[in-house]
Amino acid sequence: EIVFTSAGKEVMPRQFDIVVYGATGFTGKRVAKYLAETHKSLKVALSGRSEEKLSLLANELGLPQENVLVAPLDDHEILTQALSKSRVVLACAGPYRHMGEEVVRAAIQAKTDYLDLCGEPQFFNDMLLKYDDDARANQVLVISACA
Repeated sequence: EIVFTSAGKEVMPRQFDIVVYGATGFTGKRVAKYLAETHKSLKVALSGRSEEKLSLLANELGLPQENVLVAPLDDHEILTQALSKSRVVLACAGPYRHMGEEVVRAAIQAKTDYLDLCGEPQFFNDMLLKYDDDARANQVLVISACA
């Protein structure tokens, strides 16, 4: 089965529709809860660095443990593997100027569309200048300030 994403690229189906990165933080928890409660048809994964916190949140939201993707920012390979399981990553871990770039880079490598809730204009500009060519070459959407 082949799926066409919003960027028009052909991809093999992914295990998840969306992964919330930083799911156990203040904003990520609210986003994950909203998605799990109001968009039940979406296959939602929770990701971040703490397996214990992610597992507790998955239990709270009624999601199976297979929807927990432990992926610390300091392990690019594991982060890229985790993001490759989803069509879209919604990055909620901030501040973005300290934590966002690695998620952008891994998403592009995983060919996973990237969205964030960032309100940091310098981050938008830096990511555009640094990753626009790679994102286009990989047909990956990188969109900031989606709130």
